[in-house]
Amino acid sequence: MAMDPRPEVADYIAWGNLIKRWAKGEQAVPQNLNDLLDQCTAANVGMMMPAFVTDLHVVQQPKNVFVLRLPPADLVTQSEQALEAGAAYAIPPFYNERYHTELNVPQDQKLNFHAQRTGDYVIRLCQ
Repeated sequence: MAMDPRPEVADYIAWGNLIKRWAKGEQAVPQNLNDLLDQCTAANVGMMMPAFVTDLHVVQQPKNVFVLRLPPADLVTQSEQALEAGAAYAIPPFYNERYHTELNVPQDQKLNFHAQRTGDYVIRLCQ
């Protein structure tokens, strides 16, 4: 099962630092998709944005409001189907570098790991 491409960055440190500058008001938040891509280029993020992404919506939630950010249903389904069919679970390379090992998710645990990472992504709030 082929999956639609996802946004990718080459340098997660540059990307994370750019996000933190936006969050802290140290740099203007991008106003549209082209602005985002321009700022990522200037920060050497190495952003690759899939062609199906045509717009940008920036949300900075207040501390007292939990924003339940749901991923697109079709991308969740594609991921589940690909993992069930034996696709590798894509883990950003900085995890392997940090833990000095090649992280591998066994086939019988991929859907549970996918659920854990999806839930963690939604609730973690930059920890």
